[in-house]
Amino acid sequence: MAHTGVSDPIADYIAALSARLRGPSSAKADLLAEARDGLDDAAEAYAAAGHPDPRGRAVAEFGDLTCLARAYQAELGVAEGARALKSVLVAVPVMHALWQTNQLVWIGSWSEYGGPVPEWYRAVADVNDWIGWVVMGLAGLALLAGRLLSRRGVETRRLGRAAGFLGAAGSFVLLLNLVVLLTATASLDMSRLLMPLPCLAVGAGMFIVHGRILVLAHRSLKFTAG
Repeated sequence: MAHTGVSDPIADYIAALSARLRGPSSAKADLLAEARDGLDDAAEAYAAAGHPDPRGRAVAEFGDLTCLARAYQAELGVAEGARALKSVLVAVPVMHALWQTNQLVWIGSWSEYGGPVPEWYRAVADVNDWIGWVVMGLAGLALLAGRLLSRRGVETRRLGRAAGFLGAAGSFVLLLNLVVLLTATASLDMSRLLMPLPCLAVGAGMFIVHGRILVLAHRSLKFTAG
């Protein structure tokens, strides 16, 4: 139902709500659309009942803006945390596949690249391989647990902070894992870091991707703070 007045209470309410929310644009748009639809439906009902200001009445009955913004912000925090965890699920196998492909084409066996290596370096390389899969598995379990806990009525803000913390921890471990491998490689033989350009590009991509996931997780914690 169109509003013909100078100021539309529903539009003003939605604009004020939007200004208070931070988070993924698609999730934010969905929440705002949900609020707008609810207000429009209420306004239509009040208009049908003959209320002199149906849209103003709908806004007055909809609830306190601050409380609604807090609840919606918690949902956006969960969405951002889930986004970070899902990114881990995608990034680990994709980056692993890219690295293995380039390694096979340009290097061969990493532990033998540049000559035989001591056992301690083999151990570091092996740990580097399986840590990513462990983190990916934990991210998947965290997403599943989050859905189950949400259905059991666990507070949204707590779920958002948990997702953000786990996403940050996972991305930090993945970054640290890369740093440890690079440090071990440099300690063994600095020349081993002079890899073919495609391999260097994939290595740099790993740092960028995991750093991006860390940013997403930090946002989730920031969005659910307070």
